[in-house]
Amino acid sequence: MFYVILLLSILIFAFIKRNIKEKKIIDFTIFVTLSVIYGIRYDVGIDYLQYELYYNTSSGVLGDREFLYDQLINLFNYLHIPFWGFSLFIGSIIFYLLYLIAKNLEIPYENVIILFIITGLLFVSFNLVRQTIAGLILLFSFRYITRTDFKKYVGTVVIAGLFHTTAFIFIPFYFIKNLRLNIWLGFILFFLGIILYFSNISSTLIRIITPEKYAGYLDSDYNFTIDAGLGVLFFVFLAIIGWACAPNNRHKIYPFLLTYVLGYSIFLFTLNSFIVNRLTLYSQLALIAVIPFLFTKKRGLQNLMFYINLAIIFFFILKFLASIWGIYQGDTQNLKYKTVFSM
Repeated sequence: MFYVILLLSILIFAFIKRNIKEKKIIDFTIFVTLSVIYGIRYDVGIDYLQYELYYNTSSGVLGDREFLYDQLINLFNYLHIPFWGFSLFIGSIIFYLLYLIAKNLEIPYENVIILFIITGLLFVSFNLVRQTIAGLILLFSFRYITRTDFKKYVGTVVIAGLFHTTAFIFIPFYFIKNLRLNIWLGFILFFLGIILYFSNISSTLIRIITPEKYAGYLDSDYNFTIDAGLGVLFFVFLAIIGWACAPNNRHKIYPFLLTYVLGYSIFLFTLNSFIVNRLTLYSQLALIAVIPFLFTKKRGLQNLMFYINLAIIFFFILKFLASIWGIYQGDTQNLKYKTVFSM
């Protein structure tokens, strides 16, 4: 019930925010609440204890980490700060980045947080800690695409890559931002995905470009009918909706839409290895911006898009509740919330 209570609390904060002038107070309260919840959790997430071991010994069992993550560990260890203090700091990075993304896109912060929870990305952030940070830094960097500031974009992507190597694949993304999401691009992506799936060319390419430390993921299985609820078809359908509603490529939301559409048009056709699913996390994170944008769609489609969005939100709520049910039925993801005070 903890996560349901958390979601209801955010909804209450959202109601209060609409009725007061000092709205930043509510944003700050949400930021602090979520950062603390993230920081003081204990053994929440399947990799939690391994991350804690790595922090306490600086030679954890998961292999080498990324440069910036390691440097933060070295700093916090030097200051003799316990792991929960380090986790609190990591949580504050995650939820401050979400605030900056919401502010740039002019989306209410509480809406972004609600989507972050019901889409299951909060659970993802408990496990894929470094990649979540890298992904949010990437989303933050998209502001420099629409401002055509290449240097700042590359600099921000490099910072993201120093948290998780896979983020470096987004450096060329700046140059394909002028792709228009039209019917021809849709056909190209669709047939490219099918070719990649049946030819298995992607498996060879992934082995070439994948750092050795991720090699263990290459031969692991990924069941797309389970992990995505209704399966990959739902997320491809959602990509088609976003593609159909795509605005001018100078719109702030456009890089987010492009990230989502490209991710689910190509990556999820290449289900030969789990590493590809890891790459789709960047597309999943883009959802927190794409869904609010669809609610604002005009041009005579506003009523239709409103109901489509309600259906999408309803789907994610059901998926969220199903996840909650699994957690309290002994789910192997080990997401039942506990704090350091219960150690």
